[in-house]
Amino acid sequence: MTFHEGDRNKPLVILIHGLGMEQNIWTDPCSARILGGLLPITVLLSKKPTQRDKASSKITSGDRPDPKDLRSIFHDLRDRGYPVIIWSQQRPAGPVASAVKELAEVLDYAEKVHKGDIVLVCHSRGGLIAREYLDDNNSNVSALITICTPHRG
Repeated sequence: MTFHEGDRNKPLVILIHGLGMEQNIWTDPCSARILGGLLPITVLLSKKPTQRDKASSKITSGDRPDPKDLRSIFHDLRDRGYPVIIWSQQRPAGPVASAVKELAEVLDYAEKVHKGDIVLVCHSRGGLIAREYLDDNNSNVSALITICTPHRG
């Protein structure tokens, strides 16, 4: 688990990763691994533009970001002083129910270290985990933000 203490007057944000990913997708995208840790995320980066690509579009040599410059919402929240918690699910491709139990533990920890509001920011399957948790539990989660969550299957 990663915990950035931040300003106690701001809401604590818990970032929940998606299927087959790990916490590094938020903290260090360049070193993140996907598909249950089998592949580095850099396999998803597009290839460097060829001369042919440049000739047929407005691509310049500076358009391709250096993978070392990859940032996520974690970096923006940290830089703005928000408290943030991130963890790697033990079974990132396992049943949602097992991740819901982990989220319960993370929220127990969050409530011990932060007395204010809690916001869940979730990617893909992470949104399903959060929704299932919130359906069955009372908590002081004040907001749920989902990114690319398949709410209807």
